[in-house]
Amino acid sequence: MARDLLQHGRMVALFAERVLRTPGMTPDDMPELSGNPAFGKLSTRERASVARSIKHGAASKLIETGYPEATVKRILRV
Repeated sequence: MARDLLQHGRMVALFAERVLRTPGMTPDDMPELSGNPAFGKLSTRERASVARSIKHGAASKLIETGYPEATVKRILRV
């Protein structure tokens, strides 16, 4: 479905890596996502849902790798 076309797992990994260098970044700021035709075809609500899913996936990934949960939540604002 849309998740496959958007390469959800890859986007989560990229966002997790980049948000550490650029706190306050959102998934929409990633050119790989914003330039993806499948993402552009989604409704505003669906795009927000995908971005939220990427953000939460990145938070989980960072916490699993040992970053403090409070810090991750503060940086990602989740």
